[in-house]
Amino acid sequence: MEASSPLGSRVAAMGAPLAPRRLLPVVIVLLCGSAQVAGAIAASRFRGSSRSGAGSRSGTMGFNYENHGGDWHMGQCGSREQQSPIDFGPLAPWASRPGMNFFYDYEPLQGSWEVRNTGTAVAADLDGQGFGGIEYKNKRYTLSSVNFHMHSEHTFRGKAMPMEAHIVHKSEDSDNHALIVAVPFIVQEPPPTYTYMGPGACPSGFYAGWNPADAVSFAACVNKCNSEPQCQYIAMAANKSCSRYSAGAGLCSPLQNFTDHFTYKKVLAPNNYVLLGSGHCPGYTTETAAASPEACQSQCSLSPDCAFASYSEEKRCMLFSQGQGPCSNRTAGTLNFVTYQKRDPAISTALEGLLDLSQSLPEAGKARIRSPPMPVDVIGDFLKGGTFFEYEGSLTAPPCTEGVTWLVR
Repeated sequence: MEASSPLGSRVAAMGAPLAPRRLLPVVIVLLCGSAQVAGAIAASRFRGSSRSGAGSRSGTMGFNYENHGGDWHMGQCGSREQQSPIDFGPLAPWASRPGMNFFYDYEPLQGSWEVRNTGTAVAADLDGQGFGGIEYKNKRYTLSSVNFHMHSEHTFRGKAMPMEAHIVHKSEDSDNHALIVAVPFIVQEPPPTYTYMGPGACPSGFYAGWNPADAVSFAACVNKCNSEPQCQYIAMAANKSCSRYSAGAGLCSPLQNFTDHFTYKKVLAPNNYVLLGSGHCPGYTTETAAASPEACQSQCSLSPDCAFASYSEEKRCMLFSQGQGPCSNRTAGTLNFVTYQKRDPAISTALEGLLDLSQSLPEAGKARIRSPPMPVDVIGDFLKGGTFFEYEGSLTAPPCTEGVTWLVR
């Protein structure tokens, strides 16, 4: 299936543009029940590759993996043929074209919900709140919870990912069937990109260069600049100089006339912004005009000191530094402002909206209530643009009940 996760990019193969709060199609690759995609041999191999005793599993019962499940007495496994999790090994249909669609339709999360650390997972309990769900094979499944496991339960060519989210849905029919979307996460710092500015060099801001070893190739010069946080521009002369410039270069304009040098601007990955709510931060600020909230956020991203961006209906953009503290004592509705907090580009906005990463997660066995100041539209971010494997399996925690359809990204 095709979709996009917090760490993935959008894949356009649906025929219609994705949009929030619609029935949105995603596409699946079948592991079983579809001879044209996987075939009987591949399906039987997946059945035989079910793993036990690896990784953490969610649930409310007390259990561990010291005896690889041998001391679990609460199991309800109908057979050993449909147990989860499994490994997606070399025989998985990695290159197969998607063979089927399913649809999701999630509402923005609002009100409050419990975030609990079960000791084996961190779970957001969304059951019974009408936040939408999935339509698959002419059956409707409603969203129940989202559980996060450190180290993925499913493995991919024998390797576990750093984390896996399980988006749990329950059938609206009376058959107790469950549908779980599994989304593995990777840890990846988005690399900077470099924009060509032209021949020449910055007129100011130079702090290092003239080492031929750093100028043997464009890649070598870029790697040197990436290793230095203060580097914002490079002016390279092949096999001669990889000149680096700090923020003191300003806009690096106009370029000085060095015909053998070519200048590039380092462009960092865009920051993520988390909605804090109405009002703006107190205290000193820099104020500009901006055509949209996104334009205001872009101005904040250009300033290393900017930590919060407040935008009003009058297109006023106010930028606040970290000296404002958490910016929590805003006056609600002040001049129609809405405030956003700048976060590192590597932080998932979907995780932020669901769990509120500005606070510590609850300790094992404890819970806290998540009450966002405004609705957060995040569940669809785990699915859109991705491609998923499908197989029939079981719960991955006691009682290990079968009758679960898994869609694994």
